[in-house]
Amino acid sequence: MMTDKQTEFATYMFQEIYGKLTDEDGQPYVQVYQFEIEELIKDMIFDLKTILDVFGEIYSGDISKVFAIHFWDTDAIIDYDVDRIAFKFDELYGDSIGGKTTFG
Repeated sequence: MMTDKQTEFATYMFQEIYGKLTDEDGQPYVQVYQFEIEELIKDMIFDLKTILDVFGEIYSGDISKVFAIHFWDTDAIIDYDVDRIAFKFDELYGDSIGGKTTFG
């Protein structure tokens, strides 16, 4: 079962990228992609902690790039500016990564 933070992030992400929250069969994306969402968030946190350990800081561009690397539907984000998703991710998970994200 997904946490409230995972559900909030996924809901925001799907609304931003697809402009809707259900697939063509009317099934909520959050349910259809539950495993992928959990893996995406886990992988993003791991990679961002690694960047923080190596460089001592994280920039919004780092979050955007890590998101783009791990998101399973690359075609959907090719023409999409993922910075808003990066800000939402930082809002929800920034404290658990261990550092204050620098947006400059």
